[in-house]
Amino acid sequence: MSGIFISKNKEELIEPLLALQQQNLLEAQSLIEFRALPFECPPAHQILFISSIRAAHYFFEHCTSDALIACAGIETAKKVAELHQKQVHFIAAQSGQPKLEAQRFNEWRNGRSVCFPSSQLSIGSYAAPIPDHEKTVLKVYETVFRSSLINPKDIY
Repeated sequence: MSGIFISKNKEELIEPLLALQQQNLLEAQSLIEFRALPFECPPAHQILFISSIRAAHYFFEHCTSDALIACAGIETAKKVAELHQKQVHFIAAQSGQPKLEAQRFNEWRNGRSVCFPSSQLSIGSYAAPIPDHEKTVLKVYETVFRSSLINPKDIY
């Protein structure tokens, strides 16, 4: 076996991947990186929808918000509460089913205005069904692909 490649920073490895790396059976190297984009803090909004912890990081690094917080996913909600000391009012608990959760979110939103801080690559599943006059889509970071020479592996 020539090993396994995973696109993840070495510092992010957990067991059992860490053990494989220590045995030289796993090569870990992220093939993406994230960079802040210049943006202006949005006008007043009633809901701030956080789709990822990166979106939260880049948004709260520059802006404050008194809006209700909604999150895509339980882990994102936990991290927003922990790292940014924010109460989360809505959690899309089944984030693997974006159509279902977008519908659920839109019902909970009930016509309130929403700000969506996101990456330039976001497909906008939660924002798509909302009329333009009720939403602000704010590109706060970009995902950049990095090329790298990777030795042949059995599993990528």
